Amino acid sequence: MPAGREVTAGVLIGIDTVPGGPNREEHRMYYALLCYHSEDVVCSWTHEEDAAVMARLDVIQRRLVGEGKLSSAVRLLPTTAATTLRKDRDPPLVLDGPFAETKEQLLGFYILDVPGLDEALDIARELGTANPGGSYEIRPVGFIYDTTAAKPAYEASRVEGGRSEGSRSEGSFTG
Repeated sequence: MPAGREVTAGVLIGIDTVPGGPNREEHRMYYALLCYHSEDVVCSWTHEEDAAVMARLDVIQRRLVGEGKLSSAVRLLPTTAATTLRKDRDPPLVLDGPFAETKEQLLGFYILDVPGLDEALDIARELGTANPGGSYEIRPVGFIYDTTAAKPAYEASRVEGGRSEGSRSEGSFTG
């Protein structure tokens, strides 16, 4: 994490340039790097194949943590362990497993803390060399929810069309 950043029990998401905030001189953005792959392929790997992929990813992840660019890395359990809550009715319906049938499944994600999309894409390309196949979706994250704050930070921001209002074209967090 960059100097002056504090991680709380809450989820840190969004841009770290709140006017008057600790990093007002530096514009940094959080990106979710969503990792999609065929679950059938990944689950068919031997223990040795899986360990080799994870070891290659670990080298990159450790470097990114040291550079303050990786906030979180999460590997999800198989979709057979998932539960879906359908909230389009009252009461909501709880279903075993994922709701959508797709060729690729969301198998994990990273939260990146980088200045912009170009660096997030560079990281995705590097991770792709360590774990070929599948795809990465890079998505800017639009708000911060800090469980220690008096109110959610998103109440102070407004996001339209995938971009936050503010001083930067790729969005910024405004207070």
